[in-house]
Amino acid sequence: MDETVTNYIASLCLGGRTKDAVPAAKKTENNTFELEYNVSCALISERNFAEATKHLNFAKRLCEESLKEQDFGDDEIQDEMAVIRVQEAYVKQLLGNSEEARKIYEHVLSIKYIVFFINTKHFLTK
Repeated sequence: MDETVTNYIASLCLGGRTKDAVPAAKKTENNTFELEYNVSCALISERNFAEATKHLNFAKRLCEESLKEQDFGDDEIQDEMAVIRVQEAYVKQLLGNSEEARKIYEHVLSIKYIVFFINTKHFLTK
């Protein structure tokens, strides 16, 4: 059920119905990091950056906790969290915090490069 709600929220955002996304998300009992991320996207579209930041922070915490419970490694967790961090940087950029945004973007790019390198090396050594 959680995945259905998460996808529904994403479709509302993509369909330009961001005002409907947050109330729909409140109807679910279990929050996932994907749901919190989608809610933050709706809030960003509504230019409610303070609330979006709260949801992004909650999404990061849920992401780390849930993936650790599933025995994901630190690199895998950082890779999964990258999209949340990019949205966080985008909000900072919109708020005029360009230096903070740049640092986050650079951090995410370095992680993505490392993960790509590790995956490529693993593939080439098979």
